[in-house]
Amino acid sequence: MDKIQSKIGAICINFETLDLVLSATISRLVSDNAKIGAILTTELSFGSLVNCFSSLIKYQFSTDNNIISKANELIKVFNECQIKRNQIIHSTYYFKDFENNKNNVGRIKISSKQKHGLKIDNEVITEDDLKFINEQILLGIEQLQSLYSHLYQGEQIKYG
Repeated sequence: MDKIQSKIGAICINFETLDLVLSATISRLVSDNAKIGAILTTELSFGSLVNCFSSLIKYQFSTDNNIISKANELIKVFNECQIKRNQIIHSTYYFKDFENNKNNVGRIKISSKQKHGLKIDNEVITEDDLKFINEQILLGIEQLQSLYSHLYQGEQIKYG
């Protein structure tokens, strides 16, 4: 149980790091003054940050298909990370031995939406599932830092 909780915690922490690096990248796209960028990004949801990043890249690098292509791939990673992170964070867990494996946990998510009515998701989550999600988030951070470094010739990311 402790390993599962630790992996869920790592997902939370690393997703927030991804959010911060994305905010800092947007800040730099807007201005070389990190405080101005922070004013613009701090209250934005992750989805809004992704939309803003996409629009800024397409505007500022409209003639550079390589950068736009890299950014589009990153955006896919960001969106998938957000979906997976939300599934993990906005769920309830029950800890018992699934399939005689203490490294598995049950995840349940109950929602009721206009589109589909009551929906109950119930699945087994393994340590490996959580590890994979965390690795995807870390990959997103690494790739975004690499793009930033490419765009700004090795300049360090500035945070507010």
